Amino acid sequence: MNTQISHVKKRAYIEPATILRYLIAEDEKIDTAIMCNPQNFDLFTTDQALYEALCCIQKDDKFNLMKLKKLVENTEIVSSRVSGKFREILKHEKSEAMRKIALGSDEKSKDNNENMKVK
Repeated sequence: MNTQISHVKKRAYIEPATILRYLIAEDEKIDTAIMCNPQNFDLFTTDQALYEALCCIQKDDKFNLMKLKKLVENTEIVSSRVSGKFREILKHEKSEAMRKIALGSDEKSKDNNENMKVK
C-alpha cells in the first residue's frame, strides 16, 4: 500500500506589466508578494516576460536593481521556447501599452497588476 502524501503547491505566473510595476514603482502588495511570498506560491515567469518588462524601463524611471535581484532569486524563469514560442522583439506600441497598464492611475489598472495568475 502506497502511503505517500503529495503536497501540491499553487503556482503563480507573474506577467510582464506586473514585473515592470514591481521594478519601477512603489506598490506594497506586489513588493510583498514577490519579496516575501506570504502565500507560499511557486512564483514563475518567462524569459520573454522578463525581457519585455526590462525593455519598458526608461532612463527617468526609478529602477531598483535590488528588486530585480530579488525577483530572480524568488522566481523561476522558464524559457519561452519550452512552450514552442520564440522570443519576440518588443515593439514601441506594445511597450507603451504595457507602461500604461503597469503605471496606470486608474483602479482597474492597479487591480490587474496586483493580481498574479494562479495556476
